[in-house]
Amino acid sequence: MELPIYSLIATLPLFMGIIILKMIDNKRLTFALFQLFLFVSLWQFDVSLLFTYQILPIEIMDILFRLFRIGPIMLTPTLMYIAYTIASLSLKDKDNIRWTIIINKYVVIAFYLLGLITYVVGWTKHGIAEYTIIHSEKFSNFYFPVYGSLSWVFIANVSLFLVGALSCVVIAWKLNNSEYKSFLVAFMVLALLGYGIGRLNFYPESRLYYSGVAILFFATTVFILSLRFNMNMIKKVNQQLDTHKNFLQTVIDHNPNFIYAVNQEGVFTLVNKSFAELYGSNPQAIIGKTINTIQPNQSLISNEDIYDVDTLHLFEEKFIQVDGQKKWVNSYKIPIKKSEDILLLGVATDITALKEQETKIRKMAYLDDLTKLPNRRLFNNDLELLINNEHNQSKIGVFFIDFDRFKFVNDTLGHDIGDQLLIQLGSRLQKLVVDNKVKVYRIGGDEFTIIYADCDYRSVEVLAKTILDIFNQQIQVDNNSLYITPSIGISVYPDDGLDTKTIIKNADAAMYHIKETGKNNYQFFNAGIDHYLQRKLAVEKQLRSAIENDELTLYYQPQLDLQTMKVAGVEALIRWDNKELGTVSPAEFIPIAEETNLIKTLGEWVLTEACRQNKQWQNAGFNKIKVAVNISIKQFNEADFVDTVAKVLAATNLEATYLELEITEGIAISDPQIAINKLHQLKELGVTISIDDFGTGYSSLSYLQKYPIDLIKIDQSFLKGILTNKENTAIVVTILSMAQHLNLDVIAEGVETESEFQYLLSTSCNLAQGYYIGHPQSADEIQKEFNKSFKKLQTRELNL
Repeated sequence: MELPIYSLIATLPLFMGIIILKMIDNKRLTFALFQLFLFVSLWQFDVSLLFTYQILPIEIMDILFRLFRIGPIMLTPTLMYIAYTIASLSLKDKDNIRWTIIINKYVVIAFYLLGLITYVVGWTKHGIAEYTIIHSEKFSNFYFPVYGSLSWVFIANVSLFLVGALSCVVIAWKLNNSEYKSFLVAFMVLALLGYGIGRLNFYPESRLYYSGVAILFFATTVFILSLRFNMNMIKKVNQQLDTHKNFLQTVIDHNPNFIYAVNQEGVFTLVNKSFAELYGSNPQAIIGKTINTIQPNQSLISNEDIYDVDTLHLFEEKFIQVDGQKKWVNSYKIPIKKSEDILLLGVATDITALKEQETKIRKMAYLDDLTKLPNRRLFNNDLELLINNEHNQSKIGVFFIDFDRFKFVNDTLGHDIGDQLLIQLGSRLQKLVVDNKVKVYRIGGDEFTIIYADCDYRSVEVLAKTILDIFNQQIQVDNNSLYITPSIGISVYPDDGLDTKTIIKNADAAMYHIKETGKNNYQFFNAGIDHYLQRKLAVEKQLRSAIENDELTLYYQPQLDLQTMKVAGVEALIRWDNKELGTVSPAEFIPIAEETNLIKTLGEWVLTEACRQNKQWQNAGFNKIKVAVNISIKQFNEADFVDTVAKVLAATNLEATYLELEITEGIAISDPQIAINKLHQLKELGVTISIDDFGTGYSSLSYLQKYPIDLIKIDQSFLKGILTNKENTAIVVTILSMAQHLNLDVIAEGVETESEFQYLLSTSCNLAQGYYIGHPQSADEIQKEFNKSFKKLQTRELNL
């Protein structure tokens, strides 16, 4: 009867060990506990074999008994192994290194080796000598082992078990983990109780019952203890997970980024506080809903491919908040596989401020800071897009607008007034924009452009005339009434060019052409303008080498003294004869020289040559006369102009009194203080100063009084029809009277008829110059006029 009961008891620990092996996740501890239950089962099987009397021959029973003795023997090292496992899981070397002295893997291995030695001793007669049969009338007979001379080895094994228990006490005292600590203490107590009860089998009177009791007690209690330990560990892990989850949720909620997760149906499974506040809600209210439920027409999923796992997607998106405001975000979307579903995790960063800054920078890059009109960069981009638009089959008009006399206003009234004027100019042009076909740009300085899309020549011309009309009226700037007129150049795509560069170049060329031929008008580009530009480039190219190639000469036109009727001076006039271009008029190449800054070199050559020639005439014995040299605005404005004049006079050894510098009225008022300083410096040198073309520019009595001027030249336009044109007569009389009161000499230029000459003789005019008196001639030819009397010119009287 005892054999089946004991055998059944022996299977229980093994069954419990298998359950623990399956239930507890900690593999190291699980394996140690399973090993313990296995050896407990073997111990009980070993005891059960002693009840096979009359069932198994004693020889077979002896072999099996010695074989299964490994169970009770290996309980000692297993106890040590469990203690070591718990210690290694809970204690770290850096926390307390001393526990490794008491128990470590080498100690555990030593215990297992001692257990194996004890097991091997059990196979000898010195270990188990023989078996006695215990007879009983009430119970089953059974074998009882009689230990041999090495029985102390088994007693030592029991002692080592106590050492292992003591090690458990030490380890438990060191543990900070309450779950491991309580488990190890309870396990140690149960192990001592169970092992102590089991060792009562050493006495035959116990009839081996105590081992069964010990096995049932120990296996059951340790099994329950293990399950309870596992539940506590799971509970603790869950608590930690909850803590981490709450921490992560707090981190997510306090994260300024917008964080959310949706499943494949678009239902929110995670939402942080920032994302919820976008829609005026809270995370709990949004979880379980779709985006269309809380914000119609908003989508978080662009396509199905976005759910490809392990692929990071980056989007720039626009969220519409509950108040309707737009918020731009950079969204990182990451598909994450979760069980059978795929979640899309979205992390969006607010870039609204960055977008606004980009817009601001774009405005700065594409808008003129002063007028707030689109600038040159945007003009080029817009025109490029229109021309390269394959669907565009219509004409595109391009206007280049330059405002006449703006530089004069800017220089005389100051840059602040100039800036205010530019703003008003841009504002007037902007009023022309009535639809998206017309767009106005400021490309720099006083230059504006217009793109007129989908136009024809008639509409372009109408717009050009409208521009002229809106600038017919004065512009009021800071108590200054200003009249500013535009010069407009126009090119039309595709007639005047098939690319942006050509269209712009041709419109610019048309604009410069109208400025040079009259201003305050508009000009369509044509082939003639292109020819003009080519001619201009050729003139510039040849002019750069004209002095070196000795292509320039000076002609001299006589100036007649109306009192003595003798030549009192000559005006030096430059002439240019080029091998490729032929004879080039000064009216053509002088403006080009001024544009290209060649005027300084050219002007210095003229000044030097005129002074040299005059000195040569004097050395040849001719009467000493003045030579007049025209000075351009750019030449006069050179910082070293006065020094240049002084150097030329010194180099040619000409007395300054025989040099006359002709300046224009524009020079005199371009910068009053600078003009005054330079004119006084020139007067200190001894040169004569004359105002050329007097009466055609910005004549003013004030500057005639302030500036050290010796002579004024009446422009030839006032002599035309002087006998019949009362206005011209009045102007000439006024100029002569004014000059007389200011002690200024007067020379009339452009005298071409006898009537004009005779009229001048009847006035207080001092000098006369013109074709009637003498044409410009070379240096050799003009010498013939010197000392010549012009009394014959007085043969006719003027009838007034």
